[in-house]
Amino acid sequence: MIVDCEDGQRVHESRDMGKTWTEAIGTLSGVWVNARSGASQEDSLHVDALITATIEGGRFMLYTRRGHASGKKRATALYLWVTDNNRTFSVGPVAVDKAANWMLTSTLLQSEDSLQLLQRRGNCEGRAMSLSRLTEELSTIESVLSFWAQKDIFFSSLSVPTACLVAVLSDAASDDTWNDEYRPPRHRMGGITSHDC
Repeated sequence: MIVDCEDGQRVHESRDMGKTWTEAIGTLSGVWVNARSGASQEDSLHVDALITATIEGGRFMLYTRRGHASGKKRATALYLWVTDNNRTFSVGPVAVDKAANWMLTSTLLQSEDSLQLLQRRGNCEGRAMSLSRLTEELSTIESVLSFWAQKDIFFSSLSVPTACLVAVLSDAASDDTWNDEYRPPRHRMGGITSHDC
C-alpha cells in the first residue's frame, strides 16, 4: 500500500492479509521515492495505482505514474509501468489529461487474462468515470516478461554472478551509446563512456 505523506510517499506492507501493516524497508528504485527535505514532490515521481498481478505464472507489480507528454510543462499523461522488483519497464501512456483543470485518479484492475484502467476525473463543473481495457498494453507486458525470462535463463548459465542483474550493456552502437541486453530489442543507453581496465 502506498501512503501519501508531506515528504513524499511511503510504502507499507502486510504479511497477514491486512491485519497489521509495517513500513517497507528500503525502496524499489524507479518506483517510489521520497522528496528531499524542503523539496516539493514532483507529479512525475508520484505513483498513482499500484497492484500485484499474476502474469504468465509469475508475480509482478504494475503501476501508473504521471509524466510529461511531449512539449507539455506539467504532467499530463498517465504512464503504465511493470516491475519484477529488479527491473522496471515503461509500457507507455494509457491516458492523457487534456483539460488543465481536471483532477485525474486511476486504479488498475487485473483478472485472469484481462487488465483494465479505471479513471475518475472531476472538477467543480462535474465528474466522470471510465473503464478502459488495456489489451495491447497487457500484450506488451507479456512480451517484456517473456524477454526478461529468456535473458534470465541465458545469464544464469554464465559463470559470473548475475543475481539481481538489472542491465547488460553490449555491442556499442556508437562511441557513447550501448545496447541494453536486458531491455526489449532496440533499447539503447546513451551518454556512457567505456574505460579499459
